[in-house]
Amino acid sequence: GGPTTNAAVAAHGFIPLTPAWKSAIVSAFYTGTSENLAIGNTNVCNTKGRP
Repeated sequence: GGPTTNAAVAAHGFIPLTPAWKSAIVSAFYTGTSENLAIGNTNVCNTKGRP
């Protein structure tokens, strides 16, 4: 999420994720943490609120 990524997000009109949601998405799809690819598991994102 550096300046280039942030500019691309803004150019598309996307709303940036909150830090909690960004962390959940990164850990679910990118970093390979214990939450990795727990798609459909409500415990992964249930405490994050709605984006």
